[in-house]
Amino acid sequence: MLGYAALPAFFLLYAEEELGLGPSVASLWLAGFGLATGMGIVLAGRVKNPALHRPLLLAGIALLGGGFLGVGASTSLVPVGGALVLGAAGFGLVSTLGFPLFSTLIPEREAGAYTALYFSVRAISSTIALPAAGWTVQATGSYRSLFLLGGIATLTALVPLVGIPRRVNRFRTALGLLAVVPVLGVLVAHTDVRRADERLYSAINGLGPGPELLWQALDPHTRNYLLLIALALVAAAVTIVRRVPSVFARVLGSAVLAWGLLEAVYSVYDRARPEEVVEHAVLNGHSWAHLNSFPSGHMAITAALGVAVALAFPRLRFVLWAYIAAVAFTRVMFGAHFPLDTVAGTALGTASALLVAIAYDQRRRRTQVEPAEPFSDERSLVAVMPSHNDVPERALVRQVLEHVDSLVLVDDGSRPDVAVQLDALAEEFGAELVRQPARSGKGSAVRAGVDRARGADAILVIDADGQHPAEAIPSFVRAAGDSELVIGDRFDDLAEMPFPRRLANRATRRLFELTTGREVRDTQNGMRLLRGSALELLPSGGYEAETEHLRRVLRAGVPVAWVAIPAIYGEERSSFRPARDSARVLWALVRPLGPSNPQQDRASLRARFPRARPWRSERRDRRGTALRPQQAPAAAA
Repeated sequence: MLGYAALPAFFLLYAEEELGLGPSVASLWLAGFGLATGMGIVLAGRVKNPALHRPLLLAGIALLGGGFLGVGASTSLVPVGGALVLGAAGFGLVSTLGFPLFSTLIPEREAGAYTALYFSVRAISSTIALPAAGWTVQATGSYRSLFLLGGIATLTALVPLVGIPRRVNRFRTALGLLAVVPVLGVLVAHTDVRRADERLYSAINGLGPGPELLWQALDPHTRNYLLLIALALVAAAVTIVRRVPSVFARVLGSAVLAWGLLEAVYSVYDRARPEEVVEHAVLNGHSWAHLNSFPSGHMAITAALGVAVALAFPRLRFVLWAYIAAVAFTRVMFGAHFPLDTVAGTALGTASALLVAIAYDQRRRRTQVEPAEPFSDERSLVAVMPSHNDVPERALVRQVLEHVDSLVLVDDGSRPDVAVQLDALAEEFGAELVRQPARSGKGSAVRAGVDRARGADAILVIDADGQHPAEAIPSFVRAAGDSELVIGDRFDDLAEMPFPRRLANRATRRLFELTTGREVRDTQNGMRLLRGSALELLPSGGYEAETEHLRRVLRAGVPVAWVAIPAIYGEERSSFRPARDSARVLWALVRPLGPSNPQQDRASLRARFPRARPWRSERRDRRGTALRPQQAPAAAA
């Protein structure tokens, strides 16, 4: 949309500057582009089979991106005309088939919002198209850069549509990338690929030299290497401080391995620099004739550092990939390297980062926690139900006891009248009751219940306010067969969630993924089944304990699963304090994690110090209810 909105205005300038066409002739070319686009729209509209929409959309993107690249790579009228026709046909396909595919991704009952989002993005793109195109021309000094950069940006849309396998054998990928280097070296040295490489160099280098600011930002290699290393250290310090040494070793090791492989290639092969081969190369006063050209050392080290950081912090990968691509493109535009030099250097650097990552992962697996034995129906399951001023419905307690061996109720500093009702409920159903002397927070209440249920093979945490469906417990048990932490997932039922909470949960999930680099689902749901190492890593605290626990579990490599449950919201009063508890959850997301051993309960820490007078809740307990003696867990009837 950006390119199409800017095309009419800038194509006339491009045609005059690069093709030598007057405005009247250039306008006829634009009319031809519109005609070819219309033909593409008509043909796409006649396709009735929805199964063909995706393949045709892929073809449209390939035609559009390839057509733009073809226009930018030549200044001859015939090739440019043919490339424009291909690009126009591709744009017609994309315009017609893009929204139907987008509509299949819209969640149920949210069609209006997502339709508005789709057309809002189109409108905003049209608004910023002209200034963006103008800045691009000013930055590169060439109108052809609009088509080259536009074609590259268009083709990147193929990545999410085609899809990338979740699990890729890194070792095979690294070996394949390393094999690219000698293959390209042989092709450049002994075939006509060298001439094609030189012609492509001339086309891209002709866009230069570019503004001085671009040189200052992307050319100094040592400074940029240090900035990439600093980025990795900052990301490690923000997420998990203990990872700083390992991340530093991993990133620096990738660069050292790339440097060693470079020296090995340089010892057997030396290609002349472009300035020694191509006449009238644009160098902006620089010279690299005294350095080896193939593969690009600048790109090898940059790719090694960038990919190493991306592997350690996947949420930064798109920014880093864009940076690597920008450096590769400008190495040619600045006149330092041929295109295949940068390709070989990028392959070598990426392979180095992958090999170091493989060695790091193998070492890490030896230090991870041992997985627990598979969970089965024969093992004991105890439910822990924390409560602060909530009295669970008897139907809920009855349903829970149908699926677990026993129930532990935790009174987290409730009012006297609620405390009395919890006493009666525990007496009626034979449940254990743990009473906190004061409100200590949900995490501490869960911890107290888990401590009381020690000896159980697994713990199911379920809230007392009725927001967690007891009928989902069998699904949690099945998911725990090969997972040690199972969490309820409400993201398939977001339409039933109040808008503020929906927004907060989505934001928390994205921030969690950004800070940990792990793909997760519902991070804030309190219905959880814990066993094995997940029990040992359980912290105390407030609502933030759930976030901290998930971070600890993922860091330790404990298997986690999510089970879909409905989002249940009624008239219940939540004990979540928006300002205070949200701030604590946010801090738990970004603060460095300490040791993996669980923290002690704040109540037990306070108990170490003498108090001048008893807590008000303790005086209330002596007046209203007596602490229940510990009972043996009762089996469900």
